[in-house]
Amino acid sequence: MKIIFFLFILVGTYSFSQDKIFEAKVINSQEFSSSKISGVFEFLFPSQTQKEVISKNADYYTSFFNVDYNDVTKIVKITMLTNDSQSRQIMNRFFISNKISQIEMNGKLFKVEEFYQKQLK
Repeated sequence: MKIIFFLFILVGTYSFSQDKIFEAKVINSQEFSSSKISGVFEFLFPSQTQKEVISKNADYYTSFFNVDYNDVTKIVKITMLTNDSQSRQIMNRFFISNKISQIEMNGKLFKVEEFYQKQLK
């Protein structure tokens, strides 16, 4: 009986200690290169995303970009104020502050920093 209880505690502790991986998705990967030129990006955020959290986190980055969020579709639209590589790198902070650790594009997953290096830079 003690062994079963110990195993239950061990498994429960392990499952709660795992960090969840939240992933965003590029809405239209075919138009993504034109998004880099226009400075307007759209991402599909996870279903757990809450409007209040997105708004609160977006307030920190208003000198770099504006964020519009549709709570029904979970689409985040980021419009750059200055569309340059440095400002686009600040989007990494926005993703991380919203617990986004990976971004999917064309069926491939990228860690946030890798996404910047390979797709946004």
